[in-house]
Amino acid sequence: MISPARFVGGEKTRYFVRSVRTGREKKLLDISPLRQEKGGFAFANRVISRAAEYPVVVVDEFGPIENSGSGFFRCLVSVSRKAESLVVTVRPELLSAAAEKLGAKKFRVIKISENGGIEKLVSRTVKWLSKSKI
Repeated sequence: MISPARFVGGEKTRYFVRSVRTGREKKLLDISPLRQEKGGFAFANRVISRAAEYPVVVVDEFGPIENSGSGFFRCLVSVSRKAESLVVTVRPELLSAAAEKLGAKKFRVIKISENGGIEKLVSRTVKWLSKSKI
């Protein structure tokens, strides 16, 4: 599950949530003013929960909302206990908090900005995970 942002005039205005498996997308939230879209997080949490049956679960992102215990947080905790491999994008300033809250004993940091964006990173990460275990 990825959360692509939309920009207007070079300014980030909203986030969407997209299932990597199906391509289905829903509006998640507007940034200014901050307003969550009704059903956006529910859709995202269903996508994440269903993904737990697959060997690799990808979630973009553990951000400030998840750090506060909302958004995808509860679903991420549940999936982190079930999934064989969990790939979560995390803002650098939240890395320690995310690792602790999700119970990550092993993790690898891959900078999205150096890997062509989230969609290319998802593809590369899945290939990497299929070859090795972290």
